[in-house]
Amino acid sequence: LTQSLGSAQLQLQAIPGLIDLDSTLKPDKPTVAINVKRDAASDAGLNVNALAGTLRTLVAGTLVGNWRAPDGENYDVNVRIAPQSRDSIADLQRIPITVASAADGSSRMVRLSQVADITPSTGPSQINRRDLNREINIDANALGRSSGDVSADIKKLLDGMAWPPGYRYVFGGSTKNMNESFAYAVGALGLAVVFI
Repeated sequence: LTQSLGSAQLQLQAIPGLIDLDSTLKPDKPTVAINVKRDAASDAGLNVNALAGTLRTLVAGTLVGNWRAPDGENYDVNVRIAPQSRDSIADLQRIPITVASAADGSSRMVRLSQVADITPSTGPSQINRRDLNREINIDANALGRSSGDVSADIKKLLDGMAWPPGYRYVFGGSTKNMNESFAYAVGALGLAVVFI
């Protein structure tokens, strides 16, 4: 869908009278995907929630309290591993994870790579939602042509796209207001005919 919308945005730019085209669809940003090896994690006594909590603390940090400095200021105290220990995928693979205690009561450690696959990936840089649905806004203005004519060209272009199941488009802004006003005018005309 991202590629389809990207090509649609290029086609929209070719519509005469359409200017200031902008979109909330931004290029994906690089991320790291951590896929838990459920069997290995279960054998080690880990579940996905415990592993996620540990990684969140180690990589993103967890607030554990605050500290009052000699100058009277309060500072939050976050626990997390040093930046040089989380710079690359190889660093993440070596992160030690505490697992269930051994029979003698001593704690056991495993490397993250033993219970999860860590791979480079990409993810959305921003996710917008409206009424619990994901949304991508494409905004533009009309210049030199009426917004009705420009909207008709946009509708023709979008109707020609093959939308995946569950996806749709709706118009907003002045086009939505114009369509609502037209519907109200037709309704008022219909009521006037009935009253006459």
